[in-house]
Amino acid sequence: QRWIYSHDFTTHLAPPPGHTPDMGMDHFDIPTLRAAWDRLEWLDTLLADKFSRETLRAVLRYRLTRRVSCVREATYREYQHPLVRADAGDLVIDAGAFAGAPAALFLAHMGNQGTVHAFEPAPDNARRLRDRIERHAWQRRVLAVEAGVGESDGLLGFAENHASPVGSCVALHAPVQVKILSIDSYCRRLHLAPTLIKMDIEGFEPPALRGAAH
Repeated sequence: QRWIYSHDFTTHLAPPPGHTPDMGMDHFDIPTLRAAWDRLEWLDTLLADKFSRETLRAVLRYRLTRRVSCVREATYREYQHPLVRADAGDLVIDAGAFAGAPAALFLAHMGNQGTVHAFEPAPDNARRLRDRIERHAWQRRVLAVEAGVGESDGLLGFAENHASPVGSCVALHAPVQVKILSIDSYCRRLHLAPTLIKMDIEGFEPPALRGAAH
């Protein structure tokens, strides 16, 4: 009846014997949550609707108590929030496209109309994204952009997490560098007017939003 993050379960709720978690350690760390409380309250004030605020609070209760009963049941499918979702004819910027799973969800709800510009800076993920586009013949609907999104165009360090690819992220001192584009410059160059921007970029959202000011 409820979905929880798999890393939460294996790391904190039912860890295998002798298991040393490799990510998510701070999810249930009460001192970390307390130290961030002012920022969490600020985040609560930014959310546009009551349901989203209640969801954030439920996640925090879950992480403070480890009670799965605190997790709220979703009333809509992923990326189909009643107020913010892809509809027929939309032009979607998908920042943090991974291997194409979000694009597949967007396409399913846009029918035969609409396009997705899928940004993915991790080389392995970008290759899987291109393979998926070719396998499903999405060439006219999904454009793979092997780059991250940020405040301005350039190069930044990037740490690719091969053990858990969803955790790959910008890391300023990483030896590998990836291409970064601002959404504003990308859209200006291609004369695009996106109707939906989705970001799941492991904490790099603030500079990416500044690069999408227009």
